[in-house]
Amino acid sequence: MTGEADPQDLTISQESIRQLAYEIDLADQTLPNWVKQTEIDTGECEGLTTEEREDLRKLRNENESLKEERKILKSRGLLREEGRGAQ
Repeated sequence: MTGEADPQDLTISQESIRQLAYEIDLADQTLPNWVKQTEIDTGECEGLTTEEREDLRKLRNENESLKEERKILKSRGLLREEGRGAQ
């Protein structure tokens, strides 16, 4: 025996995770959410990885900034018809 744990022995039920979250004073879904995200990040289940979520967050922020900039340019008459600049 190498002293390594059998991965099947490490399987934890959702109820066990919730109980542990309660014992360490986390909100009911916090720890289960972390476990689920880890499973996604390691390819064990489908979903957006942490990196993909961060990229999406950045793109959404950039999109909002661009919308605001476009609105400002339009209000100043510097932008007209489908984003073409004033000539």
